[in-house]
Amino acid sequence: MSHVESKTINLQVEYVEGVQRFERIIHASPLFEPWWWLWKPFKGQVSQNHLSVASELAARYEGIIYELISHQNTASAAAIIDLVWLIAGPQCLSLNDPFGFASLLWDVLIREIDLPSSALCLQPKFMLRQFIEEMPSSDARGTLLVCAYDKSAKFVDKSKQTLRTLELAYRNLHAVLTKHEKTLPKLTGGILTPDSLDSSLGRYDEWFFHCS
Repeated sequence: MSHVESKTINLQVEYVEGVQRFERIIHASPLFEPWWWLWKPFKGQVSQNHLSVASELAARYEGIIYELISHQNTASAAAIIDLVWLIAGPQCLSLNDPFGFASLLWDVLIREIDLPSSALCLQPKFMLRQFIEEMPSSDARGTLLVCAYDKSAKFVDKSKQTLRTLELAYRNLHAVLTKHEKTLPKLTGGILTPDSLDSSLGRYDEWFFHCS
């Protein structure tokens, strides 16, 4: 099953619930769980769907995680990323609210990468990644994804056209965050709140491109 068109927040909820559901299936007993006979035959199907969701999430967070790792000057980025997801999965078992997934993933990264303090300014950018697919599918969204989250992007094109496109992307993203203002603190671990949103859009450029 393809999840390419799914929104990241929805994928995160599905991932957390999938981890918890799969754990119940594995440890279910036909004596104490009446639904055991219904779920057990579908264990393989549930597992495949979960792997698909996990793969898509890993791909979406890959760029920002690589950027975080670059602050550590390590040559084992791929191994660290694999380890982060290996650790994050089981920790979802104790997550009471799937909206806390991005915060959980960030906490795992902080522990495993041992980031220097200079990289902590990337936390808002990390938290914003989950909202990008909520924006309308457009050149503006695509440009923001490439400029801010593509791991192969070494610099931001400063042409007037790109800057105008990014400004439109910021406006679209601002509308998305405003729509999520009630759940924004939970989705971002309190890093972003309704009060932190800047309608002048300058804050977005700072979050995406001016961490030093």
